[in-house]
Amino acid sequence: MAIDEPSQRTPFQELVPLMLQTISDALTENMEDECRDALEVFVEVAESQTKFLKKHLDACVNGMISIASNTNLDDSLRHLALEFLLTIAEGAPTLARKMPRFCADTVPVALAMMLELECNTPEELAEWENEDEDEEDTEVTNYDVGEEALDRLAIALGGKAMMPVLFAIIQDWFPSEDWKKRHAALMAISQSGEGCEAQMAKQLELIVTTIVTRFGDQHPRVRWAAINTIGQMSTDFGPSLQAKLHSSVLPALVSAMDDGCKRVQAHAAAAVINFCEHCDRKTLNPYLQGLLGKLMQLLSTNHRRVQEQAVTAVASVADVAESDFIPFYDAFIPGLKDLLRATGGKELRMLRGKAMECVSLIGVAVGKEKFGPDAKEVMELLIQTQQGVELDADDPQVSFMLQACARICKCLGEHFQPYLPFVIPPLLTSAQLDPELHVTDVDDDDGDVEDEEGMESVTVNIRGQGNKRITIRTSALEEKATACSMLHSYIADLKEAFFPYAMRYTRIQLGQSFPPH
Repeated sequence: MAIDEPSQRTPFQELVPLMLQTISDALTENMEDECRDALEVFVEVAESQTKFLKKHLDACVNGMISIASNTNLDDSLRHLALEFLLTIAEGAPTLARKMPRFCADTVPVALAMMLELECNTPEELAEWENEDEDEEDTEVTNYDVGEEALDRLAIALGGKAMMPVLFAIIQDWFPSEDWKKRHAALMAISQSGEGCEAQMAKQLELIVTTIVTRFGDQHPRVRWAAINTIGQMSTDFGPSLQAKLHSSVLPALVSAMDDGCKRVQAHAAAAVINFCEHCDRKTLNPYLQGLLGKLMQLLSTNHRRVQEQAVTAVASVADVAESDFIPFYDAFIPGLKDLLRATGGKELRMLRGKAMECVSLIGVAVGKEKFGPDAKEVMELLIQTQQGVELDADDPQVSFMLQACARICKCLGEHFQPYLPFVIPPLLTSAQLDPELHVTDVDDDDGDVEDEEGMESVTVNIRGQGNKRITIRTSALEEKATACSMLHSYIADLKEAFFPYAMRYTRIQLGQSFPPH
């Protein structure tokens, strides 16, 4: 708003109904571009001057509800209308809660968008099953918009306002014959857990039990959604969920690993990772035999995505189980070393990286006495990877390898010393990287630096100097920070064994702290 004084803006509030009428007329005449422009203006006003709309907010909300729920309109118009409602909820939550119908009308719009999924034929279902979750289509769909809307509404309005409206709908959808309604009901719980945490916690056992029953749903996407929701709730409601409901969740996840759909199998293993984040050793111990036995079966499949999730789940279990993992050590280590030896294209890089993570976490869990005899071969395999074909800058194995070596060092202590010539010099090199910090005036025509790949800029106001543009190569900064952190870890674990590198490390640190003038 160009007018600074609120009192001067007041007379213009009477233009709001006319602005709404303009949108209505544009829709009637199929003038989508004009309607889109007008909706963008409403979103901007809602974000910066919510009070300006207060007098006619009921009419604004009703109009946006009508647009957002009209499936005959272009998706971009519906998204903008819903964005207006979310902006009001986030910018003026008290005002939104006081409106009798705001939550009751907005939540169904978001849920309805979550029904707009394209998976109606066997071919589409097969495509979904074979899709890499990390490489899914980046196009924003109506489902995505509805799902995000529920999350934002729950956080903005809180569980007291949100949960009665949401659960009244999803309770009707759970037994529906339409799989999309069952799917949306489950994902709605997953999305709203953070905002409705206090209210859901009071009914946690009932909610979890209801979700787990859907692990056996006839539609694989519903089974996937149920497992996904349990995984998310294990994070949102941990460690209480793990302590109270382990007997309901873990056996169900183990059973889900026998699912006929590979994507569901992989997701069951992924949910174990979430569960272990807030689980203690005593709680997990009774389930180790069944859980690790099933994960071993998944590792033996010839399906990369299933193997990737299974190997990470084994790592998570070992991290929690600690020495309780010793009875299972001999069963897993040979297969993990085979994965480290595996050769192949880029599609195997992540699996090999996760195997590095897993074997190193197992080493820490079982200790030097058990892991020591295998540590030499594991380190040799890691060194072969490092010294073999040059790894691409974006190769995930690089990060996994650095972390794995640090863990193995923690396990072996001074016995790790023979491997330092392969591990420490690259870290010292990374610690000396120049992140290429540039500070320029905002008006300077220095776009070439900002446009370089890997460079990011931020504008800050420095007292006495005005607005300045700070540009830095973030990838180099992250690599530098990681290297310094890991060097600190090596010093703590190796103590005097680090001495051959102490002088160079000290010079690097002094050089960073006291740059020459």
